[in-house]
Formats: sequence, C-alpha cells, structure tokens
Amino acid sequence: MKRLLHVFVVMIVLSVTLRAAIRNNQSKDDNPSEKAKQLWEMAIAAKGGRERLKAVQSIAITQTFSGRGPTTELCVFPDKYWVWEDRMPTKLGLAAEVRNFQQNVGYFVVGHLPNDPKKSELKPGARWPITECQLINLLETNWFKPQLLTSYRGNLGSNAVDIVEIKVDQFRTGVFLDSKTHLPVRIGYFLRDTGDRIFKSYGLSDYREVKGILVPHSISYNGGRSIPLKIEINVDYDPAIFERAPRIADGAEQWRAKR
Repeated sequence: MKRLLHVFVVMIVLSVTLRAAIRNNQSKDDNPSEKAKQLWEMAIAAKGGRERLKAVQSIAITQTFSGRGPTTELCVFPDKYWVWEDRMPTKLGLAAEVRNFQQNVGYFVVGHLPNDPKKSELKPGARWPITECQLINLLETNWFKPQLLTSYRGNLGSNAVDIVEIKVDQFRTGVFLDSKTHLPVRIGYFLRDTGDRIFKSYGLSDYREVKGILVPHSISYNGGRSIPLKIEINVDYDPAIFERAPRIADGAEQWRAKR
C-alpha cells in the first residue's frame, strides 16, 4: 500500500513539474505550424539528417535495469517486433513476445510455461511499440512521419527547450528539444487533445552516434532513474524469429543472425 501511495505521489509531482515546464516562459508562435516545421527540421538535421534516418530498416535496443537482467527489443520496420524481458526474480520471470503484422500473428511465452506459447491475432493498437520505437530513437523514418501541430518555448528545470507538439496515432505528443543541440530531451503524451497535463513521459540523454545518427543511450520513465541503453541500427537478424514463438531456452540473443 505504501509503495502504491509513493508511485501515486511521484506521478502527481511529475505531472505538476512537466506542466510548469510547459507553461514557464511559454509563448505561442504567430504562425505555429511554420515555426513547428522549422524546429522539426532542425531536430532532423541534428539527428543526422533525413537521408540517414530513412535508410534505417531495423533497430535493436537493449535496456539494462538495476537488479535484473536485460530487456531487448528488435524492431524491423514497418511491421515486425520482437522483445525479450528478464524480470527475475519477480513472478513474471522471463518473457518474450513476437508481433508479425505481415501475417497478423503474435506469440507470447513466459519462462515458467516455455512449452505453452500463447498465439493470437493482432489488433491495430498492437503496432504501438513499433511506432514508439521510431519516435523515441529516430523521430522519422520511411514509414513514420508525425503530424506537426504547434510549437512554443518552455523550460525543463534550468534548461530552455523548444516544444513541438505532434500527433502520433490518437495521442497529442510533446517533443521537448534542447534549444542548443535541437535534440529531443523529453517526449511526453498529453492526457487530452487540449490542456497540458502529461500522463506518460520519457527522458532522453547521453546522445551518441550510431551509423551517422545521434541516438539516446540513456532513458528514464516518468521522471524515474536513468536506464542505460545499447542501440544497434540495421542489424543482422534471423528472419525465422518472426515465424515462430520465442524459445526461452535460447536466451536474449536468439534474434541475431546465425553465423
């Protein structure tokens, strides 16, 4: 009960902080759509340029959480997703999932039931991890280009930011750009089409170049601790992993191409 109360308090503080960040020194542009376009183009250039971004066919992301094993996601654009999660020693333990939208088939398997994978048809909303993967790491790809809405100035702590609001599926989303580097430092999803309350956010930092593209190597969830990332772009993967259920015994690296 105390833990739930603590999480609730953290979420309230985060929401108030982000709302203050948006409102502080906020000034709407006279022509927001044009200014939003300019800021977005600066962000794309800072990432490495649209040509490099459109050359990305796949991305593998490994997160290392304190006290447990890695979580690895493989996104093959535009329609395949594979994930392995090590949540030991929690009750879930090991878990892995496949989403293949070419075949409209998904598989989910957990470590304590390795021979009983759950197979299901995929719903449209199940594509969200592929969409979010492109937004957080690349901003744009050949298959993903968000609708630009508006832009304005704000602060995150003592740092000035330019906030570009975009539409991602049904969500109005704020991309907080560092005013000097023009790289995203936070991405937040607004609770409604109007208003500035954010219900989920990602903090992005430690940008490093991978194949000519600057990508974050540290992420935080809803104002929590930063989690280190390993990012691989245009990886060699085994296509067979999208044709069957994941195999718990094969571990987190089973997606890699066999050599």
